[in-house]
Amino acid sequence: MLMRIKPVQNGDLIHLSRIEKELFKEDAFGVFLLFHYLQNHLLFQKIIDDSDEIIGFGIISQFNPALLNPHEMEYVDTLLKNKKKIAHLVDFAIRTQYWNQGYGTILLHQFITTLIEKGYDFLYLEVDSSNSRAFQFYKKCEFEEIGIIQSYYSTGHDAILMLKSLERFS
Repeated sequence: MLMRIKPVQNGDLIHLSRIEKELFKEDAFGVFLLFHYLQNHLLFQKIIDDSDEIIGFGIISQFNPALLNPHEMEYVDTLLKNKKKIAHLVDFAIRTQYWNQGYGTILLHQFITTLIEKGYDFLYLEVDSSNSRAFQFYKKCEFEEIGIIQSYYSTGHDAILMLKSLERFS
């Protein structure tokens, strides 16, 4: 199957919202939040097949240290004091019928390559502690667990904080 990575457009947001609901249920991003990220992002791209059907998508924004609690901030603060540029993987979703086919790895690799070109040093994310599949995917992609934010998600689940050095990747 031929696939391409393209920027997300306004017309894609309803489709992305459906993918969110399918995967993340009550923690899904709605159209309005997706629209906000469309206006305020570093990267917001989709991976599509040869018929232009959306396989998945991801959103990367500038890292906002105000989201961390003081314990997690200690680790990240060292990076910021050393003038490291940190990007935040806000959302990453691949439709279930495309799992284990390499699409997530391809899209994440494209994001990382672009971030390196833009001079970023690290990519940061939160993953739901109950989502072992996503956690293992990020571990496989060499993200390191750096902390936990308790009751981060609306379900009451904790968020595992993960960080990837882009310096080692290049």
